[in-house]
Order: sequence, then C-alpha cells, then structure tokens
Amino acid sequence: MSNQTEQEIGVLVKRAEIGRRILMETAIEPHRRKERPTFTGNRAAAMLGLTRSRVQSAFRSYQEELGGAGKGREMDEAFLRRLTPEAPRSGPGRVVAIANQKGGVGKTTTAVHLAQYFALTGYKVVAIDLDPQASFSHFMGLNPDLEIEDDDTVIPLLIGSRHDLAAQVVKAPHFDRLSYVPSSLGLAWANEEMARRQERNLKCDDGSPYLFWDRLRTGVDPLRNDFDLIILDTPPHVAPVTYNALCCADSIIVPTGGSGIDLASTLRFIDWINETNEIFKKVTRTSQLHFEKLRFLVTGMDHYQASIEGLAQVQAVMGGYVLRSILPRSSEVYRAAQVYKTIYELRQPIASRTHWSAACEAFDAIGREVRDSVFGMKKGGAA
Repeated sequence: MSNQTEQEIGVLVKRAEIGRRILMETAIEPHRRKERPTFTGNRAAAMLGLTRSRVQSAFRSYQEELGGAGKGREMDEAFLRRLTPEAPRSGPGRVVAIANQKGGVGKTTTAVHLAQYFALTGYKVVAIDLDPQASFSHFMGLNPDLEIEDDDTVIPLLIGSRHDLAAQVVKAPHFDRLSYVPSSLGLAWANEEMARRQERNLKCDDGSPYLFWDRLRTGVDPLRNDFDLIILDTPPHVAPVTYNALCCADSIIVPTGGSGIDLASTLRFIDWINETNEIFKKVTRTSQLHFEKLRFLVTGMDHYQASIEGLAQVQAVMGGYVLRSILPRSSEVYRAAQVYKTIYELRQPIASRTHWSAACEAFDAIGREVRDSVFGMKKGGAA
C-alpha cells in the first residue's frame, strides 16, 4: 500500500470519526432520549381496526382510573394494551425472516415497522439484527460503532462459543412488548469465521459438532417460549448468516422493488434458496429448510407509470405469492429515518400530512396481512 493511499485512508478515518459524533449528537437517539410513541384517537383506531368512538370511550375510562395523573395524558402504548389484550399462547412463537439478496429494497424498513406494529397490537416481539450495517439497531436508539461489543450480538452463538441468546436480548427503551438483539460490524468477520470453521471441520467450544447453518436455530428455538414473534433482519447479500435465518424461519418475507433489475435479482434469490435446499439434502440427507410460507412484498412504489407497470410485472410473475399490501415510496418514511425513527414513532407528520397518512395506512395494512399469514387468525382484541 502506497504512502498516498495510507494518507487518503487516514483522512477518511478521521472524517468517519467526526461523522459518527455528529450523528450521535443530531440524529441518533440513545436509550435515555428515545421517546415512547403516542397516538391520536383517529390514528389509534385506524391502527387497531376499531371505531374511533370505542377508542375514545376506553380512553376516558383510562384517564378516570388514573385520576389526576391521567388528566391530559396522551394515548400511549400502556393505553393501547387495554385494547390489545395478550391472547393465550396457542403454541411456540413464530419466526419470520425478512430476506433478499438485493440491497435498497426496504428490508430493515419492513423489519422495524413490522416489529413495532406487532408490539403495538398485542404481540410480544423480539427482533434479531443479522446485518453488519446494524441499521435496525440504530432504529432502537443505539450507535453500534460506539455502544455495541461483539459479545452483545449473535456473534458468540454463530461461531460456537455460546448456545443461547438469552444474554443478548435487550429490552427496547420505548416499546414495552418489543425486545431485540443488536448487531455490529463484527458480524462481517463472523460470517467469514463460520465458513472457516465449517471448512476445517472444527467443533463448538463445548466439543459438540459445528454445523454453520444450524447455529442461529440453536439460539432462536428457546426464544419461541418467551415471544410470540421473532423477526430476523438479514443482510443485503447471501452470507452464512442468511443460510441460518432461512433454516430457522417459519415464514419468509421477501421485499422487492418493481423494476426489472429488482425482479431479476429477486428471482435469482429464489433460485439460490432452491439450490441451497438441494445441497442440504445431498450433504445432510434431509432438507434443513422448514418454512411454511414465502411471500413477496413490493416496495418503493409511487404513482408514476413505471411503478405501476413494475407492480403488475411482479404480480404477473409471482401471482398469489405477492402480498396485496405494498410499501409506497414516502418522503415521510425517509424524513423519519433521517433521525432513526419510524412512522409509528411519529405522532404527527414531519412535512406532509398526506404522505404521512398514506404511509401509516400502508404499514398498518402490511402488518395486518403478515399477521393473518403468519398466525392464520386475529389475536385478542387487536383488530
């Protein structure tokens, strides 16, 4: 490496350090500053699928029960729990992987909004960040570059030094029913280490066989006893951790754009899943994939003709495997993400009420459709 190259890298490293500090000060909200979301009566009713009068009546009773402390109180998650009682568990929690090999199609946006939607509508949720970029962790109010060590993530599990994730599960600071496992850049190294261990036929630290595709399932299966829903946010490329996510998923949501390039990449991802399954059957003499449903979520849609044609193309190719709900391109979603917030963390629009309302309706519709697909029935009093 030349001196000029080293100098160039050194300058960029210093700029990156400054950039992280700026983000920490102006955009990323550490746990102590993450605010619990609140909702208007109309917004709560629409999200829960209830009438506004029922919500308002329940809210008046809620305020009366709180006495003086409840006067002027806004509708928050504590109140929503009144309207979304936790239903008796009918079995182990379900695992949903959000996956595609194409970047920029909204995987993390989908994962974090689904996690918050389910938490707000009566489900106990844990989301596992499997992407070295750690965008999901940013949405939880963390700066992974400064606050997360490798031992705080799935890395010990993936490389065979641990066999559970209990110590890595963190309570979300602003949603009572939401927990998560953060990520860090070290996960990129872990993917390489997993491949190395499998190639050299190494064992786990306790001497048990090391099966790289089965490491995540080892830690996820026990979580099914404590959570209704386990969401896996995967990286935008095929990696050992992607194999792991697919091998322990009950359902897979594949976000895809509507352009020809997006669709072509998504079709290759489906081919890869099939090829992976065939390899597993040859190596292990049985399929390691046990998901029941795979559905496509079309993202990045707008009113332009190209998007309309793109949506029609995806629907024509994938038919009934495409979710009816779509994720529109939204300036409100983009503006919220600039400060690491979601639509569910915005009580009011940032700039456009029209775009905010459309985004709220879209994410609620996606949540309901995924809920009915994953669980097969409505839960408790939530919609």
